[in-house]
Formats: sequence, structure tokens, C-alpha cells
Amino acid sequence: LYPNPAIDNLVLSGTLKRQGNSIHLKIIDMLGRLHQQYTMKEYTENFIVDIHSLVPGMYSLVITKSSQETQSILFIKQ
Repeated sequence: LYPNPAIDNLVLSGTLKRQGNSIHLKIIDMLGRLHQQYTMKEYTENFIVDIHSLVPGMYSLVITKSSQETQSILFIKQ
């Protein structure tokens, strides 16, 4: 995930989708409020997340690859 901190966009880099499975992304603030969500249905090595509408602060990007596999990455919106 880069850049971090970010102003307008975040880039998720790497193999983000396994064949046949969707990946769900959620942006949640530190109070637990959902701000954005995406579903990736196609394979991509780089996925750009538009965060320009978020107010400055700390957020968590929650990546769900399957019902069993979830990852959370903190980032700062400037």
C-alpha cells in the first residue's frame, strides 16, 4: 500500500485476486464507520483507491479475500 500518508489516491500492489474469487475492500475510520467499499472481480496487480473525499485522519483498509482471510492496513489521509 503506497503512498502512506496519502492525499488523493492509494495504490494496492501485488497479486490481489485469486482466480474465481472476488476481493472486497473497505475503508473504515478509527471510530468504526464505513466510508468506502469496493469489490474487485478482475485480476489486477495494481488497484488504485480514490481517497480524495476522505477528511484528513487515520483509516483502516480492510481487505477480505475469502470468508476466512481478512487483512487490515492502517493509512493516513493528509
